[in-house]
Amino acid sequence: MNYKQNCLSYWLPKLVELEMPIPETIFIDMDKVDKNFANAIRKIFWMKKPNKEDKIALTKFRRILETMGHKIGYPLFLRTGQTSQKHEWSDTCFVENQNKLLKNAQNLAEWSIMKDFKGGFPINIWVVRKVLKTSPVFTAFSETKMPVVREFRYFIKDGKILCRHPYWPKEAFKGMAEDKKWKPKLKEMNELKKSEQKILDIMAKKIAGKFKGFWSVDFLQDSKLRWYVIDMATGKDSYHWKGCKYEKK
Repeated sequence: MNYKQNCLSYWLPKLVELEMPIPETIFIDMDKVDKNFANAIRKIFWMKKPNKEDKIALTKFRRILETMGHKIGYPLFLRTGQTSQKHEWSDTCFVENQNKLLKNAQNLAEWSIMKDFKGGFPINIWVVRKVLKTSPVFTAFSETKMPVVREFRYFIKDGKILCRHPYWPKEAFKGMAEDKKWKPKLKEMNELKKSEQKILDIMAKKIAGKFKGFWSVDFLQDSKLRWYVIDMATGKDSYHWKGCKYEKK
């Protein structure tokens, strides 16, 4: 896993240089604020008693995160540099108000730590983003009610587009969607018109010219049919639709 390149703090500034449409975003590297922070979070998770320095680091984090939330406004989208864990939507990335901010941050931190017992996902970068207005087709994943919206993933390599796929395969929603008619709705949502593909191809080619190597690029469509770049990762670390000839590039 290439944590450095997969981190939002690596690829977002490059997208800004390209003047790509992105959600309004603020992020902070807590390692530059207080190097005790990440270890303090891990201590709390493993039920170890925090010392004075740990408590100071955690207090700094709370104040910074609340300030960031105030600047972006609620509801907001919360993530680390590595993940939003959006499948758990209302318990992780979707923060309705300040009262839920720290709890959702704790859930994200715990999920990141549990991801790999050898060390977990890095939790030094924290991000708040303005929630884009979208037109959900249905909701999924039980009580968290994650809204399913139009998203497409492109794979690029060495300045060229390799392939493009809908973000959501139908396998993702088996037993997870409340709407009984989710299958035809998903099928319709996953169809990309030629005019839409042209727009995304132009954006993807521009990004491919900036990023060396093999990458995935995720695009999301808002309620006004505008496309935004919302995520990137190295291609080898990204889910690829089964059967695509570029799956194992």
